Amino acid sequence: MQRQAEVLGEHVDEAEALARAAWLGMYQLFRSKEMRVAAAESAAALELTEQQHFALLALPLDDERGLTMRELAELCHTTPSYMTSMIDVLEARGFVGRHPDPEDRRVTRVRLTIDGKGAVYRAHFRLGTPPSGLRDLSLDELRTLSNLMARAAEGYPWP
Repeated sequence: MQRQAEVLGEHVDEAEALARAAWLGMYQLFRSKEMRVAAAESAAALELTEQQHFALLALPLDDERGLTMRELAELCHTTPSYMTSMIDVLEARGFVGRHPDPEDRRVTRVRLTIDGKGAVYRAHFRLGTPPSGLRDLSLDELRTLSNLMARAAEGYPWP
């Protein structure tokens, strides 16, 4: 029989409570000061604002179609008109290119250039530096965590 736990006054089974606790811990690590500093430093290393950096990282590395301006604006939680100004900067830097959609020429798609892919790989390297809370784990704990996270993330492709 599964044990019950209480989350915000709601009874949930033990698996749900543990999954919530794990997710909250990941979120706490992700939102830590260390990670915010790493994101700011990654943006600065590419001479981008944090918003431009976020937009660059939202573009897929392995999809030559790229994203429409509307899709990118939605991913970045901004308006299409503001996204246009960010893409202007990224395009001027040689990180992205704009192309008409082959199925609807009224639609503009944005995709990474070779230089843009290089910038994304550099950003991933910087952002991939784990926070100290992870580096404090033992080698066995890191192996276990790494395997579990890879398994949990299987259904979620990298952007």
